[in-house]
Amino acid sequence: DRVLGTRRAVILGGTLMAFGHFFMAIESDYFFYGALALICLGNGFFKPNISSTVGKLYPVGDPRRDSGFTIFYMGINLGAFLAPLICGLIGEVWGWHYGFGLAGVGMVLGLIVFIKGQNLLGEHGLPPVPALLDKPMALGLSVKNGIYAGSILMVPVVALALFRNELVGNVLYVVGALSMAWLLYTAYNSDRAARGRLLVIVLLMFFHMTFWAFFEQAGSSLTLFADRNVDRMIFGSELKTSMTQSFNPLFIITLAPVFAWLWEKLQTRKLQPSVPMKFALGVLQVG
Repeated sequence: DRVLGTRRAVILGGTLMAFGHFFMAIESDYFFYGALALICLGNGFFKPNISSTVGKLYPVGDPRRDSGFTIFYMGINLGAFLAPLICGLIGEVWGWHYGFGLAGVGMVLGLIVFIKGQNLLGEHGLPPVPALLDKPMALGLSVKNGIYAGSILMVPVVALALFRNELVGNVLYVVGALSMAWLLYTAYNSDRAARGRLLVIVLLMFFHMTFWAFFEQAGSSLTLFADRNVDRMIFGSELKTSMTQSFNPLFIITLAPVFAWLWEKLQTRKLQPSVPMKFALGVLQVG
């Protein structure tokens, strides 16, 4: 994103993810691991950069930023609400490959909306140094095309890593420890203000990991729990297990406007909780 800009990174990520979902529609182990690799790489480009793009729409200190992110999160959860209902139903009734293929159609539609709506973003998300994009590099490729080619070449590498997941798991422990050591080293070699902020980030990262470790059980252990232990008969018909994934986003969609209004009201009265306090409240409630 520091070369392409966040907009191009989002489009690249969305394209990779769309291909990943379409690959999931093909019944083959090779395509399965390739599909997962495309989705992993695509998400790496897509998810952080779409959030950064939203953040750049508001100046620092603007009280509307939290409300903007709440609405953004509400939009994400609209998709999270509809996807299990539509793709899950098709997957359980007609076959999972059809359900995953339909997810690819949804990704393409989202990409079209984003590309068509770029004029609404103004100057935000453009390449930081436009001239760098066309600068020549190895094999006669420009920097821009080199990033695109490198992303595609990484697909079989990530697919192999997913296939040999125990080995990669051990590598990730080492990489995680080294990353944390580097972050602490950087913190203690920075000025006092930067050091304090970096150490706060480390603390928030810990609680962030704790929150998502529990939250992501929704797609695995909690789904199995719903399948094996929950009476899903409603008005004489059985609710498909995959449809239970829509409960959480439904509550978020319902409550997001309430919280967006609440944060603005509390800000005007100087009562809005700090970001660390919001983290604490989130972790407490998920517990």
